[in-house]
Amino acid sequence: GNSISIAPVLIASLALLILLFNPFNFLFSGFEAPNLRKLADKVAAAGYYVVVPDYFHGDPYNPDNSARPIPVWLKDHGADKGFEASKSLIEELKTKGVSAIGAVGFCWGAKVVVELAKVRLIQGAVLLHPSFVTLDDIKG
Repeated sequence: GNSISIAPVLIASLALLILLFNPFNFLFSGFEAPNLRKLADKVAAAGYYVVVPDYFHGDPYNPDNSARPIPVWLKDHGADKGFEASKSLIEELKTKGVSAIGAVGFCWGAKVVVELAKVRLIQGAVLLHPSFVTLDDIKG
């Protein structure tokens, strides 16, 4: 499966926030990116159960790799794959009593969040500098 970071809060929380980050977040610190961790911890400190899945499986986009430009990288890491992984994650978390789920998508993650919202798997959606999101997605 996926690597997942869970901010330290009580599992008994009924509200969940999934943070879906962008591939560029990894360029400087990988899945351990300090700003990503700080954001997850701040949201958790406000009383939410926070999950940060590694949908890139330790394979972030690397702009210095000219043999693998972003269109090639996206074939392995398309938002459709993030959507399917998110569906499985959400279903698993619901079995643990989570009843309200929101998702925040940065860049690539925004498309995943829109797809989750369109099929009503989440109750709240936030998009930050979205990529690949169309007007039809928003009309949903």
